Amino acid sequence: MNITEREIDDPEKEGVILEYVNFTKEFAEIKEYVRSKGESIRGYTEKKECVSIRTEDILYFEAVQNKVFAYTSNKFYEIKSRLYQLEEKITRKCMKRASKTTIVNADRIVSVHTALNGRLYVLMGVLIIGVYVTVNLIVYVNDHMVAESMNQKLEEMRKRKDA
Repeated sequence: MNITEREIDDPEKEGVILEYVNFTKEFAEIKEYVRSKGESIRGYTEKKECVSIRTEDILYFEAVQNKVFAYTSNKFYEIKSRLYQLEEKITRKCMKRASKTTIVNADRIVSVHTALNGRLYVLMGVLIIGVYVTVNLIVYVNDHMVAESMNQKLEEMRKRKDA
């Protein structure tokens, strides 16, 4: 695969050109990554400071007592949107609705274990300055299709790493 880089002066004209014989799954993933790169949402710190959060840094969103929070590997932010509004706004396909109260970033899932009571034990991870940080998340999944989807995504990620 050839890669051509070119420096330009106008930031408005920045972009990526994909050239392919057949539009494969790999090209679809590259296209989605480029489209969602730099996507961010507004959140509020504990001190009520408004900050911009890159969606790729978010491990999961959780609705708690009529508030929505976004969790990264080391911080959490209050989001002034409902979960369904976030689903509509965020273009990253890796953000999956896991339950009525949770949206997870499937790209950050390390492992998923299903308990007999229907709960999923999700281990999420992120590499920070050479150190792998993990976060445990317990999700009650109402829809077994979501659980299967999360497990399939994890299996695809493992296959890519092995290849």
